[in-house]
Amino acid sequence: MAQPLQRRVTMYDALESRTFLSASHPALPDLSKLLTNPTLQADYQQLRDDTHQLRVDTRSARKALAADRKAINTELASLRESNDQVDETLAPLRAQLRKDQKALKNALKDNLAEIKQTAKEGAITLRHDRAAVRAARAAHDQTALADAKDQLKSDADALAAKLKGLKKAADDEAAPFKATIKSDREAITNKLEDLDPKLTPLYEKLASDTTTWESTLTTDRQAIVGDLQQIKDDAVAAATNT
Repeated sequence: MAQPLQRRVTMYDALESRTFLSASHPALPDLSKLLTNPTLQADYQQLRDDTHQLRVDTRSARKALAADRKAINTELASLRESNDQVDETLAPLRAQLRKDQKALKNALKDNLAEIKQTAKEGAITLRHDRAAVRAARAAHDQTALADAKDQLKSDADALAAKLKGLKKAADDEAAPFKATIKSDREAITNKLEDLDPKLTPLYEKLASDTTTWESTLTTDRQAIVGDLQQIKDDAVAAATNT
């Protein structure tokens, strides 16, 4: 039996964030004072609170959307019990969806191969650059060390820029195919709603809850980004005043 249509929602788990405080000779700050700085302590507490909130909201989102999908699947099961022609009716629409998905995959083959090759070659280059940095540091050759660090940064920036360009090219190529696939999925959903109008409010609730939770999680992640920036700014200020 064909599986019922499900709308997928990408959820992102909270990422553990680390902030590294660094200082260089000759003005080494008193790190013990930084660790006990009340402003920084408050900043870190805010980060912990916001990270916890993201985790709570992520779990709640998963639970809510799972309930929505369960309700849809339950109704789809009822539809199939009352209409044994459902899969036959949907067959040509699903065949079109598979055809367009395959077309997308074929269209991106060259793009993905180039991205993979570029990343592989870039990793080799950066590995050599890091080896040069380590060798210069071990030899206590400050001039060679500076040159090696500059080369590492230059190659890393160039690799990042090239990968970004390749990804954009792939996204641009995929866009019309993705639009077609979206229409294919909507056609399947519309047909199911025609067969069983009870599905309409269930699909609408899934769409509404998805939008709501995506907005909530985006806000949570933005709060964490702000917390990290605040920690960085306050750490610099505290180090300067130490």
